[in-house]
Amino acid sequence: DGRSILFFLNAFWRNRNETDPEKIKTLIAKGDFIVKELETLYYLRKYRTLKQRYYQ
Repeated sequence: DGRSILFFLNAFWRNRNETDPEKIKTLIAKGDFIVKELETLYYLRKYRTLKQRYYQ
């Protein structure tokens, strides 16, 4: 989806001038959380599709 790519590009662009190491660590941790969340949503969608296809 093009909107999600723009969302992440804008997130990097908004924080491009950040120099505080603690703030950068916080932003990286937030990014890691978002990656895990997206992986979970993808897995859930895949699971629901397989369940619908084979168990109903």
